Amino acid sequence: SGGKGSYIFSARRGMLDVLFNAAPAIEEATIDQGTIPKFYDIMGKLEYALSSKHALTFHALRAGDQNEIEDISGDNFDKNSTSYDNTYGWLTLKSSYNPNLFSRTILYSGLISHNRTGSFHKYEPSDKGDFSLTDKRDYTMLGFKQDWDWQASSNFFLSGGYDIKNLKADYNYFSHLNEIRVNSREELINFDRIIDISTNPSGEQIGAYLSNRLKLMPKLVVEAGLRYDKSTYSNDNTWSPRLGLAYAFKPGTVLRGAWGYYYQSQFINNLDVNHGSREFDQAELAKHYVLGFEHKFRRGIEMRMESYYKQLSNYSPQWQNLRDHLEMFPEARNDNALVVLNGATSKGIEFFLKYDKGGPITWWLSYAFAEAEDDVKSIDYDGLLTERTGSVPRLNDQRHTIYADVNYRPNKKWHYNLSWQFYRGWPRTDYTYHIQTLENSDLHFYPVHLLFNGLIYPSFHRMDVRINRHFKTGFGNMSLYLHLINIYNRENLKKFDLDTRNDSGEYSLDENGSYVPFRDDKYWFGLMPVLGVSCEF
Repeated sequence: SGGKGSYIFSARRGMLDVLFNAAPAIEEATIDQGTIPKFYDIMGKLEYALSSKHALTFHALRAGDQNEIEDISGDNFDKNSTSYDNTYGWLTLKSSYNPNLFSRTILYSGLISHNRTGSFHKYEPSDKGDFSLTDKRDYTMLGFKQDWDWQASSNFFLSGGYDIKNLKADYNYFSHLNEIRVNSREELINFDRIIDISTNPSGEQIGAYLSNRLKLMPKLVVEAGLRYDKSTYSNDNTWSPRLGLAYAFKPGTVLRGAWGYYYQSQFINNLDVNHGSREFDQAELAKHYVLGFEHKFRRGIEMRMESYYKQLSNYSPQWQNLRDHLEMFPEARNDNALVVLNGATSKGIEFFLKYDKGGPITWWLSYAFAEAEDDVKSIDYDGLLTERTGSVPRLNDQRHTIYADVNYRPNKKWHYNLSWQFYRGWPRTDYTYHIQTLENSDLHFYPVHLLFNGLIYPSFHRMDVRINRHFKTGFGNMSLYLHLINIYNRENLKKFDLDTRNDSGEYSLDENGSYVPFRDDKYWFGLMPVLGVSCEF
């Protein structure tokens, strides 16, 4: 349109399912229980300049993923399917009234669909029962948002805005679980539970903020702000004050500090119907305290250090799987416990170095020391567990984290990259098995969980190498690459796991004839080469 308009369109589809179907040995070596992920996204953008001061853009995004598990052996079967679909559209008007006044206005809508179906029938040494589930939920939103920025003077900047959206959700959840379990008195019981919930919550979310940045001294800038949030479906009315400052000792050397309240209301599509809940929880609160220091050296090296302390409160009780917190159907497992918290804290120090002078060699390095702890009030679990209250490492507690990355570009055709990562942390709850004999003389193995989050997983580390070769062709640009993941083939433990029998289907016994559980740990990727090609035209 005479240079006033532009557009871009993108469509992508993941190819993991195609690869695994073509090479079942790769699937078996890398994916647990035959799961095959499928995913895609489609995005479009159209932009048009209404005038020299006003531009209109329209975005549309569609994305989805699906994950299926099918484990069938003899009379036992375990079938699960989970899919998500997301569709968004938003119209944006950007307006520049003068060099000092700018606004952005957005009209947006979205639809999120979540569908889970699953069932199992098992009569195994440690699992005897039936389960069926259908979980379909849809969430729609329609909103209007506007932001304003005003540079009143060289020393004063003001920004503000508001966001109003209407939300609707539709839940249709049903699950039935019947299986043999053991209670806290180590008695075998017939556990039978039905959850049937259909509900259609709706409401509005309103947010507004005002922030001003003031240059108090030639080297000191202070920013203060206040945010208001209201959520009608969860009855939340919250005010969040925030304060930040920056002091420039000299060009390239800055000390920063920040403090603030951050409330998070429960999303309307996150009602915990999986465990029978029909009511939304109150907004959770995080108080942030941050202090940072930045410095640019003369030889192209940039340094940044930051320390933080976060105090979390108003915490909702959390359902947690003791043996594996990444289950697709956590409500179906016999290790599902309700953890009640007084609150939580997170604190740490992060260090970052970067070198880039535009030459053939660039690199960056980061290190973080962090500590994340829950203040556990109680654990509601009708099974065998060594409970733990007070300060307990959170599931995302990761004390030491290191990332290093080096790039070498001798010319425009070649690009070499070496990267390394390391982390230490992630607590786990270990367990073992005890045995009882059923009335029909069959053996039943049941888990005995040890100290809650009492052990730490071994350190994870991995080195990757990537080589890129770029070509110019008659139709455009083409790139080939070879990516070697985990080049020294480190065996990184993903999940501590036990089985009642060894690979030959036999029970494990020690020299005294006593039963010994069989280790069946799961690991992350070993050495894996990846070849790829991309074309631009």
